[in-house]
Amino acid sequence: MKREDHGYDSAEALVHCTVHPDREATLHCNKCGSPMCIKCAVLTPVGYRCKACVRGIESTYYNATAFDDLLAFVVAGVAGLVLAALARVLPLPYFMWLVIGFPVGALVVELIIWTVQRHHSRTMHYVAATGAALGGLLVMLVLRAFTHPGVWLAVGSVVLAIYYRMKMRG
Repeated sequence: MKREDHGYDSAEALVHCTVHPDREATLHCNKCGSPMCIKCAVLTPVGYRCKACVRGIESTYYNATAFDDLLAFVVAGVAGLVLAALARVLPLPYFMWLVIGFPVGALVVELIIWTVQRHHSRTMHYVAATGAALGGLLVMLVLRAFTHPGVWLAVGSVVLAIYYRMKMRG
């Protein structure tokens, strides 16, 4: 069936996107109702929303400050430093540092969450993982442990655990 068969003119029913006036709006935001093209639509668990509404919701969720990111960096850096120093000094089998690193990373994330008072940041997982990596590299530099596999395994597993656990947290 053609549109004209339903009793309305196709030129009258055509609605344009609020951001791109040259494009036909095929969707409406389910929060504010503004017409939008497919390029402006963001699929959320509750339907399509415009980018402005999504940004408004995210701004209330991501409430961390730069100081919170700095705290996450310092806490993770100290943890990476301590674990790398322990891996250099304690005579454990190398695979044990891999096994120890992941739970230690999870504990560090819990400590970070407590330190930043549950604030969320879009970049905190990058900042915390970088802090742990730099803390471990500092120990490698000072103790000349670049060739020690236990240190690499310990630091690598902590960095991965911090990064992915913080990323899952949001």
